[in-house]
Amino acid sequence: MSNFKYILFDLDGTLIDSGAGIIKGVKYALRKYGIEEENEAQLRTFVGPPLNQQFAKCYGFSAEKSMEAVKFFREYYETKGILENEMYAGIDSVLQKLKAQGKFLMVATSKPEKFAHNILAQHDLEKYFDFIGGSLTDGSRITKIQVLDYVLKT
Repeated sequence: MSNFKYILFDLDGTLIDSGAGIIKGVKYALRKYGIEEENEAQLRTFVGPPLNQQFAKCYGFSAEKSMEAVKFFREYYETKGILENEMYAGIDSVLQKLKAQGKFLMVATSKPEKFAHNILAQHDLEKYFDFIGGSLTDGSRITKIQVLDYVLKT
């Protein structure tokens, strides 16, 4: 990696295992619609991609209903789910070495930007990143392409 000055990371599944909190939040949202989902493989598909897309894909929710489900998800996630994640082993030392080499480190995540900052701070990783970009809860930047575009233009 000595030839690279800029390094871009995803958050979920790369730096942090946030599966437990996301899955519990999805189950919480689905219960609001009377759906009791126990299929772990189905629930795991929500880790990573934009949630509204997954609600539509997996449950046939309309765009409006998908966004409502995301709001229900956030009811749980903002207070409990955000605390139910673990840093992958060795990440701290990798980031430390990259910063010592003068690398410019960035995060681009589909997760709301405010959650990304909180999660990275919770694990004392925020200090390594020069820029952290994520989705916006107002719906103006929600796709991974929009987030990547935002981060790469910064």
